Order: sequence, then C-alpha cells, then structure tokens
Amino acid sequence: MANTDIRIDINFCDNPKTKRLIRKLGHEGFFCIIKLWAVSARLYPKGILAKCDCIDIADLAGWNGDPEEFCNTLVSEKTNFLDLEDGVYSLHDWEENQPWVYNSDIRSGIAKKNIEKRWNKKKKTNGIKKEYEPYTNGIQLVDTVYPIGNTPSPLPSPSPLPIPFPKKKDIYVEIQKAYHEHCKKLPEVFKITDKRKSSINSLLQEFTIDQIIEAFKKAGKSSFINGDNKSTWKASFDWIINKNNMLKIVEGNYDNKGKKVVSDINSVNADWIGVSEI
Repeated sequence: MANTDIRIDINFCDNPKTKRLIRKLGHEGFFCIIKLWAVSARLYPKGILAKCDCIDIADLAGWNGDPEEFCNTLVSEKTNFLDLEDGVYSLHDWEENQPWVYNSDIRSGIAKKNIEKRWNKKKKTNGIKKEYEPYTNGIQLVDTVYPIGNTPSPLPSPSPLPIPFPKKKDIYVEIQKAYHEHCKKLPEVFKITDKRKSSINSLLQEFTIDQIIEAFKKAGKSSFINGDNKSTWKASFDWIINKNNMLKIVEGNYDNKGKKVVSDINSVNADWIGVSEI
C-alpha cells in the first residue's frame, strides 16, 4: 500500500527546533527537511536511512550546500531532526510522528489477507467445499478438498487456551506507579496522555515491563539524570520513555561513575534528546 502523504504538526513552523534550523541553514533548509520526510515516506517508510551517507541524504533532501554541514545540523542536539547511531542515520521519532507511514507494511498485509478471503469465498460457490485444518504459526498444515455431500464429520478438538495479557490500562498505570516509586526527584506525572500511551506502546515492542521498571530504578539513582550536570537539567517521564533514551539507561550510560557520570558525548546528547520543550 503506497504512502501518498505525511503528517506535519500545525505548530511545526513555530517549533524551537524549526527556528534553529532556519537560523542555521536558511529557509532552504526548512524546505529540505520537508522534502527529506516526503522522500523517506516513499523509500524508507521505517525512517531508517540504510546505507545513506551525508551526500545521499543531501541529495534526497535537495540540499545544494555542504552535505556534511547539512547532516551535522540535523543531528545537532539543538535541532535533532536526525539520529545517528553506529554510523546509520534515521529520522528522529519517525514512528511516533508518522505512524501511518511507519505501519504501511502492516496495512498492506491486512489488505492482502482480505483479498484472499474474498477470493476463497468465491471459489466455494462452485459446488466444491474446501475444508482447512487449523493454522500453526501462520503455516497451513492441511488443504483437503471434499465434494459437497461427502464431507466427513470433523473430529472434535479442544480450543486453545487464551494467553493472559494485562489490559493496556493496567500497563499504563503500572508504568506510571513504577516511575513515581523509583524517580522521586523527577517531575510527577499527572496524566497518561494519548501521546504518552503511544510512546509506551512503542516502548513495549522492544522492552519488557521488568526492563522498563529496572530503567526507572537506574534513572532514580543516576546523579546526572537527577540534575547533577553542567546545565542542572533534569530528565522527565517523557524523556525516559523515549526508546533511544531508555536503551541508554538500560545499558548503564547514565550510571554514576565517580565524578563523571557519563562521557562528554552522552552528556551533550542527554541535554536535548527527547526534552519536552520540542
């Protein structure tokens, strides 16, 4: 299913990140980030600019200036339109900001299944009844065709027991309580908004509840995250539930390590990535 549009927030033009981008690269830079999003929606719907270097990204965006200056500005903690990890560029918060584009492959799969259902329904009207055994892990085990009137009686089979999953509402409440319990020096969370629910849903695709709670424990013990840094910046709930920041916390990037809590590079990034002023 082709992507034909992208979503742009109505406050995008007045966003501090956008103003910094224009101040650094001019209005051409503003146009180029829009074009980069549009091209990526078609070529890189997951937001990961695989095998793209600065020159490739500049070409995709239509930037005519220095490619390195363009990419460095987009990666900068002051603008942060791009993420750079292990040499791979990706669009910042793409899944959260462009869910329609990001999930296009899922919609395409559902559409194909619906077409197959309609096709199989038509075939059943030709005097032949097709009986299918249950599917296992998406693989069809038996496909037997019987003429109508000679269909054997189906053997009784027990229904599989449903796997108990906690309700989404319970998960949000559990995560909110764990944050308050272990991050007592950080700002309180008064409401789990739809945006926060989206971030938590995205988080649960890569982390277990236990890992998220462990991250809250680490964040609560981290001097840097609790304001002991050059700018006296403190993390927030929204910052912690950002997938990139959560991974750094789990991996121990912000654990107390003598006088220096984290490396200079992580200190700079931590001041801005995911901060709610954006």
